[in-house]
Amino acid sequence: MLLQLSIRDIALIDQLTLAFHPGLNVLTGETGAGKSIIVGSVDFVLGGRADRDRIAGGAERGRVEALFDISALPQVQAELDQMGLEAEDGILSVCREILKSGRSVCRVAGEVVTVAQLRTIMASLLDLHGQHAHQSLLNPAMHLRFLDALGNAEHQASLARVRERYAAWRRIARALSQAETDERERARREDMLRFQFDELTAAKLRAGEEDELARQRSVMRNAERIRRGLEEAYAALSGDESGEYPGALDALRIASKALGSLARFDPRIADIGTQLDESLYTLEALLGDLDNLRETCEADPRKLEQVEARLDQIDKLRRKYGATTAEMLAFAENVRKELEQCAGSQERREQLQKDEARAKNAFFVEAKSLSKARRALAAQCQTRVQQELAALKMRSALFEIAFAPDAPPSADGIDAVEFRLSANKGEPPRPLQRAASGGELSRVMLALKCVEAENDGVPTLVFDEIDTGVGGATGVAIAEKMREVARKRQVLCVTHLPQIAAAATSQYLVEKSERDGRVHTSARELEMPERIAAVAQMLGGGETACAHARAMLEKQ
Repeated sequence: MLLQLSIRDIALIDQLTLAFHPGLNVLTGETGAGKSIIVGSVDFVLGGRADRDRIAGGAERGRVEALFDISALPQVQAELDQMGLEAEDGILSVCREILKSGRSVCRVAGEVVTVAQLRTIMASLLDLHGQHAHQSLLNPAMHLRFLDALGNAEHQASLARVRERYAAWRRIARALSQAETDERERARREDMLRFQFDELTAAKLRAGEEDELARQRSVMRNAERIRRGLEEAYAALSGDESGEYPGALDALRIASKALGSLARFDPRIADIGTQLDESLYTLEALLGDLDNLRETCEADPRKLEQVEARLDQIDKLRRKYGATTAEMLAFAENVRKELEQCAGSQERREQLQKDEARAKNAFFVEAKSLSKARRALAAQCQTRVQQELAALKMRSALFEIAFAPDAPPSADGIDAVEFRLSANKGEPPRPLQRAASGGELSRVMLALKCVEAENDGVPTLVFDEIDTGVGGATGVAIAEKMREVARKRQVLCVTHLPQIAAAATSQYLVEKSERDGRVHTSARELEMPERIAAVAQMLGGGETACAHARAMLEKQ
């Protein structure tokens, strides 16, 4: 059950908190007062579209939070457990924020979740029937969805299996279609792949080779300069050959010898001498390395030409197959795999044909089973909807669910249905768009929702102006029906009908006011004296309306 709805900085609402009760809760108010903002906020926290235009002017973010009592909903608690979430003392907090950037943040039980996870959880908590949802009844393509919504958990599981089978069948069918493309095109593709693979294979590329070649080229191009520098460094360390100018190595030896004779007098001198000896050993090793380098550093025009040619070859391949050697090797591997696929294309096509036949058969087996269940469900639904319509002042109505004879297979199975209605006795059932007025459409939708409420476990139903196009005695019938549904489920209803407002357990008045040069929407729960005034206003106002409103409320 929805316990509380808090809205902050959404459209005309700065801050609003409403506490809801079991039974029938109605929102009333003048047209344009902001009732649709509250319903839109409910849709937003359900996981609806995140539109940054929802944010109130001047605010950086908008926020909607709903508190639910799930202590009697084990299936919701099981879903939360699977997601690693936990309600506190049976109270679940669901919050969603929309930022100026357009990004939204969803939190359930204080933890950040995805929009998909939010929708999964909310689908078990609340069902929203939008203001113009009954217009979807005019679209026959939606009727199968309405019928399936009336099915129980076993029916929903069967529908899910059909969708899985269909997706598997179409996936294999697409692969088969791809495999059966024109053989000449396949041959041309194979020739091109073979050329690419041979060219890359012949090049014998190695990862890191290009960097090594670039280093070698740089060394060979600057061989003379490098050699001069090495000679200078070598001479600086070892001294000249005549011995007239000692090098750094000789100087270190002299210093080491001088300190060695003093080491016995002071441990500190001994430590310095040890460090000096270590430096001497390191320098001697470096001198050997320098000697090796200067011996090998010679200009080799022939080898430089070979390196330049190899780099040029790699550069040409890079322009065709990848920016780096690693990318070119990966390209070659992909070409190899595709060539293997081409080589085994015939076997693959034959295997795909077998797989496609099996997948198609599996789909039709499951779809036929679902179709049989749908026809039984449709028969039950027809009877129940007619009963509900009779209670809604359409006693002569005849409601029919017609199945198309040759519906093409789809993700929903092998059925297409159309709702038909005869609103008056003696008339044959006709498609809804030709047989039902706006008020009749509203009542058909309400009847479907009443039947659906008997099957699902959604504890809270929200109706946004389900009373469109009706009034008078029909309004009384709708009010009675809403109250009947509210005995089993918590119901929130936006209405302009005084009959429904008077039948409510709790009534909330939505008002619009101007403050600081800006329009603001507020809402509050009404006590009995205020309810009499509000219902009287819905009746047209005046003393007679007040007396009528008092009588309507006292009758409940």
